[in-house]
Amino acid sequence: MIESELLYLTPISKEDTQLFVEIYTDPQVMQFVGPVLNKDKALKLFKQCVNQVAKQHPQYLFYVINSKHSSEKFGIVGLLWNQQSQKSIELGVMIAKTYINKAYAFKALKLLVKYVFMKFNVQEVVMICEESNTAASRISKGLGFRKKEIFVDKKTKQRKIIWQKTVKIFGDIKK
Repeated sequence: MIESELLYLTPISKEDTQLFVEIYTDPQVMQFVGPVLNKDKALKLFKQCVNQVAKQHPQYLFYVINSKHSSEKFGIVGLLWNQQSQKSIELGVMIAKTYINKAYAFKALKLLVKYVFMKFNVQEVVMICEESNTAASRISKGLGFRKKEIFVDKKTKQRKIIWQKTVKIFGDIKK
């Protein structure tokens, strides 16, 4: 378990099926993440995510965001190892609709960034968002990430920003 004074992150498990499906089938939540899934596709993806937890060298890991005060589950954060360089990890977050815009994404990502730099031997953590996703950009800046690159996604034709935090500029988030 990864924890702070307000929330804790637990590896995704079979008990998190409902939350996962709720998030991946909600158009508002998925607006800047990717295509909205139907229930069957969400369940298939969920099984793949749960299976990664047991692997010695997973490609990605998902954690459920839990409130310490109510034990309510309200979001998912994930990390994806760069397949070209195991020294780089991409992070992402999805918050259930009723909890959006309440600073939970920022708090969960802050906790995960600290965990990733301390637990894994990585040189950088990146977050990628659509240029029009002002909330994700605000969170990235608030966490001390720097704009690395802007590119056009070939699939979606959307302009995206790669935000980067390197091990050299990690010191401010250790506190």
